Amino acid sequence: MTDAEKLSMLEKECFSDPWSLTSLENQLASPRTVYIICEEEGEPVGYVLGTVVCGEAELYRIAVLDRFRRRGIGDRLMAEFLEECLTRSAEKVFLEVRSRNFSAISLYEKTGFERISVRKGYYGDDDAVIFAKILN
Repeated sequence: MTDAEKLSMLEKECFSDPWSLTSLENQLASPRTVYIICEEEGEPVGYVLGTVVCGEAELYRIAVLDRFRRRGIGDRLMAEFLEECLTRSAEKVFLEVRSRNFSAISLYEKTGFERISVRKGYYGDDDAVIFAKILN
């Protein structure tokens, strides 16, 4: 199974609006892409995906399968993502999240992200909260 296929499987299980396999393949082909897949016993259980361009990073997706949550996998993925962003000379990281995604918001705030803006009605049925983190 390719990395794109692993991400596609996780996308379908974790999101109501999964990215297509083709979109994932195209994203992974970019040298700007940062992604980390967490596997347990050979099974993909979570991942993080983003980009670094011109000193700024953007976190696109972070997901952990329901049955593997509350085990610190999201924390580890986020820490590895931020470390890789630093390695690639990113100074800031941005992300957006549904305002009702309380578990994701908790992870972001716990890892030092700060709310900087809200896009009203961005998701149609929900607002997008924009977060940023300055990297040292």
